[in-house]
Amino acid sequence: MRGLLKVIVKTNPIQAKFQHFIEIIEPIYETINPAIRFRPNYRQLKADDVIILACMLMRIEERDGSETYFHQKLVSWGITVPERSRYNRRCRDLALIMKFMRVTLLKQWVPPVTYEIIDSAPITLASARRSNQAKVLNGFANKGYNATKQTYYYGFKLHAVMANQATFWPGN
Repeated sequence: MRGLLKVIVKTNPIQAKFQHFIEIIEPIYETINPAIRFRPNYRQLKADDVIILACMLMRIEERDGSETYFHQKLVSWGITVPERSRYNRRCRDLALIMKFMRVTLLKQWVPPVTYEIIDSAPITLASARRSNQAKVLNGFANKGYNATKQTYYYGFKLHAVMANQATFWPGN
């Protein structure tokens, strides 16, 4: 009889990913100037800055282009966020903090380099003439223009960074 009463808790993958983002963001957010973090009426906010920043990372992870649709997704996932217009305004206000956090994470994970070379090149899936009829990776591939080669392409753009280090990431 006891075996029937067992409850196995399954975590929602969205909530687990969201919690992972919060664990990354929170220590860095604590290092930000208190004048920025503790602005007037910060205790009356419906959602904390860390939650909004985690939502911004979720939107990047989900590759969602529509602010309205992503806000509806957040609400359906059970994440407490302000109404859509206020949420979008808070995201715009926190963009500088997000840039600061990006720089901080880069300093943690990437060792300092003397120089680096950045280049990009298109990975063409179909010729420019066939790009309208192309079905290969239809939802993922982009149409674009490569300025250095002065050609249009249908496919992906590869961005590569080369530095003067033998190992670029920790643990390699």
